[in-house]
Amino acid sequence: MGRSRLRGRRRRRVKKVLPSQRNGNGDKNAVEKVPGPDGKLIPRYSATEYSGSKIVQLIPAEKPKSSVSDPELMEHQRSLAIECFQQGFILLEAKRYEEAIDKYNVSLAVYPDQPEAYYNLAVCYRRVGNYAKARDAALECLRMWKTRASVWSLFATVFLELKKYKEAEEACCMALQLKAKNEKFLLDNLGKALWAQQRYREACEVFEDRLKFEDDSTTAHYYLGNNLLASKDFQPAEIHLRKAIDLSPRHKEAWYLLGTLLCSRGVISEAQGAFDTVLQMDPKHSSSQWKEFTVSVDKKVRDVVAGFKREYRIPESSVEAYLQLCWKLIDENKYSEAKETLSTGSIANLGNDLMAKWRGIACALCLDYDGTIAALERFHDKSPEDDEIKLLLGLAYIITCRKSDAFTMLRKIEVEVDPEIAALAKKIPLK
Repeated sequence: MGRSRLRGRRRRRVKKVLPSQRNGNGDKNAVEKVPGPDGKLIPRYSATEYSGSKIVQLIPAEKPKSSVSDPELMEHQRSLAIECFQQGFILLEAKRYEEAIDKYNVSLAVYPDQPEAYYNLAVCYRRVGNYAKARDAALECLRMWKTRASVWSLFATVFLELKKYKEAEEACCMALQLKAKNEKFLLDNLGKALWAQQRYREACEVFEDRLKFEDDSTTAHYYLGNNLLASKDFQPAEIHLRKAIDLSPRHKEAWYLLGTLLCSRGVISEAQGAFDTVLQMDPKHSSSQWKEFTVSVDKKVRDVVAGFKREYRIPESSVEAYLQLCWKLIDENKYSEAKETLSTGSIANLGNDLMAKWRGIACALCLDYDGTIAALERFHDKSPEDDEIKLLLGLAYIITCRKSDAFTMLRKIEVEVDPEIAALAKKIPLK
């Protein structure tokens, strides 16, 4: 069903408002309803395919009932089960999860028909990171509480941790269909499940809805930026990642993604600053791979630029003046000023491709590889035989992670490419 999955069985144009305001009748307390296949209205996040059957079928065969028939013994077992349940609850509240697990297991061993005990046992297992046992306990609970939103909500969290993303999606939608009270939390988990399935546009819709509950959700801004980055919507992705960082300055994954985004845009100096911030928080973080990669390519760019020849056979005197000033500023290591001297406007007005070449070089020296690519592609279109520019353009493609463009450009060079550059092209880190 693709992107229409979250909107029921048919696409409808829906105003972007809170899910709790989408009934179309002015009732702000009602969940938006959309027509299902039989014409009846169903909640927006509960398309009829989310019947929960995928999870319900995991429930194991029912355990045999106790064969104890002595009323006095049965009452004793029941009293023991209640006592252990109460002790387990106290331990759970005190965050002594391992001890609580022991109490709940004793309670269920003598009196298994306790959905509350199975639910709390699942919570304890989740808190200690034993997600497989949390799932098993939740399945036993589901046998008796198939229509409890809280059970489906617990499943959503457990399946996310188990990397069962389709089941997590189904559990979230079932909980929302049953009008769970923790809708914000469920939208977060639903968006994460869709993101993990690479359904980025659908995930964006969910996180946009999530932000309408509260605009200061770090999780929603981070994942919205993450999804937009995966969709190559760089500008809005950067806005949301920076918002996540503003809300949580030590959110290292947001800093890391911002660094990879800035690399893709060619803003290398800012990207390296973002990676440095991550490495200050976690020296073993994979940002180190990106930092080493950008530094290696940048060093190679400077080596290449250092060998460039300067052309003096320029017919237009005004162009020559611009270039002489640019070269002087480069010699003085004033790269930003050199870049501004050969601005896009002056190149357009004077129409000289040689200025585009040296603007590209100045941009590279400023670590502005987006500007490098824009200027050098213009020059390359007019002078495709210049191997120096092919090499620099190939390096700019490498550092902005345009791997196929890099290899295409480097293959055009008539002389043998430096093996170190070829190796760098193969080392573009994965995001």
